[in-house]
Amino acid sequence: MRELFDRIFERNRLNRRLHWTTIASEKILLAIIGPSGTPNLSLLTDIFEIRVIKQLASWPKQVEAATHHCEPHRIAFYLMELAAVFHGLWNAGRENHELKFIHDTDDELTHARMLLVETTAQVLKSGLNLLSITAVEEM
Repeated sequence: MRELFDRIFERNRLNRRLHWTTIASEKILLAIIGPSGTPNLSLLTDIFEIRVIKQLASWPKQVEAATHHCEPHRIAFYLMELAAVFHGLWNAGRENHELKFIHDTDDELTHARMLLVETTAQVLKSGLNLLSITAVEEM
């Protein structure tokens, strides 16, 4: 009986944490979409940028699925995939100078890419926090 109680308690604790993370995720997505005056994300047209945006957009659904099915490993898998997709964008910038995050001649594009970097960092930090892992600020 005690084991059942412990499992139910742990599930409820996980559900509360994931609920608050879902709310935070929605705020992150609103930051991506943003009100007027935010970076023009329509400038992010390369396939590597689109992959990162799509991965970020699926964050709330991943949290919801992990909560609904009580499967926290989904968060870990999602974070690994997000890191891999972002790393692909980083490497593309090393091979193609037009894809570097800081664009010498286009401040608006640089601003949009910086928002993409910030949002990726926020989602990674939020996901690690869900798993009770403290994200490092720098390597």
